[in-house]
Amino acid sequence: MVDRENILSEISNSLKSLADRHLKPFDKNLLVCAYITKALALYDIKPIVVGGHSVEIYTNGRYTTVDIDFVFNGRDIAIDVLARLGFIQAESKRHYYIEALAVPIEIPDNHLAGSLDKVIKVDINDDLYVYCIGIEDLLLDRLRAALYWKSESSKEWAIQLFELNKEIVDISYLIVTAQQEDTDLLHLVEALIKGGYLK
Repeated sequence: MVDRENILSEISNSLKSLADRHLKPFDKNLLVCAYITKALALYDIKPIVVGGHSVEIYTNGRYTTVDIDFVFNGRDIAIDVLARLGFIQAESKRHYYIEALAVPIEIPDNHLAGSLDKVIKVDINDDLYVYCIGIEDLLLDRLRAALYWKSESSKEWAIQLFELNKEIVDISYLIVTAQQEDTDLLHLVEALIKGGYLK
């Protein structure tokens, strides 16, 4: 039988020790994600990195963000596990943090806005890994922000994400998903595929 309490205590100590290590913010954030993933795996909860940190992962740290966004099932259990790892809930009730780490965790939703089949596992070392939203759904997210919120930076990051990852992008998934959603989104997807220039 797995000794959850002992493992959670070890993970908590590992998290706290990150504050004393001289790590780049990207590496520190990735390790924080991995330790949280390891802890939640004890409860069969699969946290998926979304938002800015997923852009950071797919661009290997070229994009930078301060917080880490996760979506997962089992929110109540996960919040309890975060507390046992030493995370404190902010007044906003949306963010959790360990003060010494300066890495806020946000849980924007219980459900992934995208396909669970496209989620990737990013190995960090022999026993640490994170789950990340699929590149296709991340591209669609950035293109939606460009289209509906007129976000120029989201447009630029969609181009960079596509260029850096085009060999693994499922083009047919992008097209079919955009077709089902919005003609203007489909036009952006087609422009991205043809050459990265988005009007």
